Amino acid sequence: MGDARKAYIRTFLVSVVLIAIISWFLVEYAVELANALNIPPVIIALTILAGGTSVPDLISSVVVSRQGRGEMAVANAIGSNVFDILVGLGLPWLLVIIIAVSVVNIGVQDLWGPTIILLITVIILFVFLSTGRQLTRKEGWALVVAYVAFVMWTWIKGSGA
Repeated sequence: MGDARKAYIRTFLVSVVLIAIISWFLVEYAVELANALNIPPVIIALTILAGGTSVPDLISSVVVSRQGRGEMAVANAIGSNVFDILVGLGLPWLLVIIIAVSVVNIGVQDLWGPTIILLITVIILFVFLSTGRQLTRKEGWALVVAYVAFVMWTWIKGSGA
């Protein structure tokens, strides 16, 4: 690959391009999966797409947690979500507005429910963290169960049941 001091820029750029290509395929095939299974695309977005983009964060959080740096794991999760919301949503919309159209229509008619649930989840997380500054296995399972309940609630709500 050449001199490591010079090749890192090329390696970084190639990695970004590969991530973009793989992400495109992930989204396209996730939509196809939702159509094939006749489930709402939002369920695929909440599970496969969200999981696929969060796996690197999960791995790094596990690594730093095992090193005894739990605050880095929590900061990573919060920082990643803030980055995803502000840059992951803002930058693509900005590019579309600059390049193609003047306005991007966003389906926000049912956004209040998930937003309130997200706020409650953040409050619960901080309550868990304030009790001894440790997350126990039971609290971790409670957060996982809350996520599964949220996905099921979204599925039921989306199917009109």
